[in-house]
Amino acid sequence: MLNQEIKKRNIPDALKFFSGDTVASSADWQKRRAELLDYFQSEMYGYIPAAPDEVSFEEISRDELFSGGKLELYTVLIKPRVNGKIASFKVQCVLPRKRIKGAFIYADFFDTVPSKCLPAEEIADNGYAVFSFFYEDTSSDNNDFTNGLASLFFEKGERKESDAGKISIWAWAMMRVMDYVQTLDSIPKDRIILVGHSRLGKTALLAGAYDERFYGVVSNDSGCAGAAIERGKQGETYKDAFIVFNHWFAPKFEMYALGKKELLVDQHCLLVLTAPRKLYVASAFLDKWADPDSELLACVAASPVFELLGKKGLSYSGEFLRKATALHSGDVAYHLRDGVHYLNRDDWNNFIKYFDKTFNH
Repeated sequence: MLNQEIKKRNIPDALKFFSGDTVASSADWQKRRAELLDYFQSEMYGYIPAAPDEVSFEEISRDELFSGGKLELYTVLIKPRVNGKIASFKVQCVLPRKRIKGAFIYADFFDTVPSKCLPAEEIADNGYAVFSFFYEDTSSDNNDFTNGLASLFFEKGERKESDAGKISIWAWAMMRVMDYVQTLDSIPKDRIILVGHSRLGKTALLAGAYDERFYGVVSNDSGCAGAAIERGKQGETYKDAFIVFNHWFAPKFEMYALGKKELLVDQHCLLVLTAPRKLYVASAFLDKWADPDSELLACVAASPVFELLGKKGLSYSGEFLRKATALHSGDVAYHLRDGVHYLNRDDWNNFIKYFDKTFNH
C-alpha cells in the first residue's frame, strides 16, 4: 500500500511545522503554508519577483479565419514595467465563439498554435479558451539572466543565493498572463487553470502555489523538482537536474542537489500549496526518468492537507498503478496513460473531462 511506501521512504509530514508542532486547523495551515512557500523559494527555486509596477497589453495580430472561422485567434503583447524598465512577451489567445466554460493558461515548448503539444481547436471545441506562450520568449532556458523578463530583475545578470532561477521567472510570466485574462469579460474569472509539461509542469506548480487566483493547477510529467517525491525516486534526481540545468534554480540549491545538506521538505510539500484548489498530476507509464510511481506517491502524501481543509484527497489506497488509469473523484486528481514523456490529446481530454466534472458540482 502507498501509505506504507510513504513511511518506508521517510517522507516528511506536510502537516508538521519545521518546529515539530502539528498543523491542527485551517488557521494553522495558513501559517504552515507561508512557511513552506518561503522555504521552497529560499532554498530551491529562488524568490519569485513581486508583481510589476504596472503591466499593459497590446493586440498585435488577429486571424479571423482560424479553424475555418469558428474560433478567435489573436496575439497579445504583454508588457510589464519594473523600476522604469519594460520587457515584453507574446501570448496567443484561442477563444470559442460559444459560451466559455473555463480557460487554460499554458506555457508551451513551441511558438505555434496549434502545436505538437497543444490541440487548440479540440480544446476550444470543448468550451475552453486557451492562452499559450512560448516559454523562451519570456527568458532563455540557460544561464543568461540579462534577456527577456529576467533583465527586469538582475543587474548585469548576477544573482544572489536565493534569487530567482528560470523556473521562478517563467512562473512570474504565467502570472502576468493571468493579469491579462482577468481583463476579459468573456472568461469566467474563477475557472482559470494553469497547465505545464515537464520543466514547465514544475513551473505551473510553483506559479499556482504562489498565486491563489488560479482555480486549479495541472502538472504533466514534471518529475524531479516537480510532482515526484525525491526520496527513493527512480530516474532523474535533484543532482541530475542541477548539474545540467542549474539555471532553473536558486544558486543556494546547489548544496541540496549535491547532497551536502538534506531538504526539510519533499515535492508533495509543493503540491499541497495548491490546496484547497484543484490539483491535477499526470504521468506516462514509460516515463521512467520522471518516475510516475513517485508522482502518484506525492499525490497520496499531499492528500491529508486537502482533507484537513474539507476537501477530498486522492481517492486511491492501492499499490502503484500498472495500467492506464484516471483517478478523477477528488480535489486531487491523477492519471497514468500509456506511452512516453509527452503532452498529447489523451492528456488534454483527461484534463477537460475532470474539470468539466468539477464545474458541474
